[in-house]
Amino acid sequence: MSQQSEHRFKLNLPSADFTFVLGSSSKSRALVLNKHQISYEVAVAEIDEKAIGDRDLDQPAELVLRIANAKADALIASGKLDALAPAIVVCCDQVAVYKGRIREKPENEAQAREYLTSYRTAPVETYGGVVVYNTLTGKRAATVDIAKQHFKFIPDDVIDALVALGRVYSCAGGFTIEDPLLVPYLGDTEGEDGGWDSIVGLSLTVVQRLIEQTK
Repeated sequence: MSQQSEHRFKLNLPSADFTFVLGSSSKSRALVLNKHQISYEVAVAEIDEKAIGDRDLDQPAELVLRIANAKADALIASGKLDALAPAIVVCCDQVAVYKGRIREKPENEAQAREYLTSYRTAPVETYGGVVVYNTLTGKRAATVDIAKQHFKFIPDDVIDALVALGRVYSCAGGFTIEDPLLVPYLGDTEGEDGGWDSIVGLSLTVVQRLIEQTK
């Protein structure tokens, strides 16, 4: 159990000719790559995520894998990878799960406040679907990365400030552990390599394992 690690991850691509492509416009996932000083390109093909799966009936692991694979399918079909090949492409999706219920991005202020207040009494898990595609071999590998975040008591004025800043609306579960306002109220973080990268949205240890499976 730990907070953010200062360890820098060295990502090993199949060869120096490969481009690492982040198939996501997520600032949080870019933050992880920048933190580890990994060079990358961004290529995204938009899909209607809400049209995929059922948030009330699907298991979170199944849902995030379906959406991450759909993002990969759309990006491959778009032709945007042609100029970047050979490449290792990573597409992701993430939901938060609180007491067994899936939480995506808050839809309004009331829901954002409800989410943040609830973390005073119970931890939240993140389920991240990660898909790696090798444009040279045509192979694809996927998995679900699960992490858990505990919180200390988050005061009302901090919740007010987080909601006012608005970043909570772009994050599954309505929280982002890299937010300086929230950092003092973080408890233990559990997951791969301490869990920080997983909760932010991209565990490079997980990505590396999937890269090896696509060679």
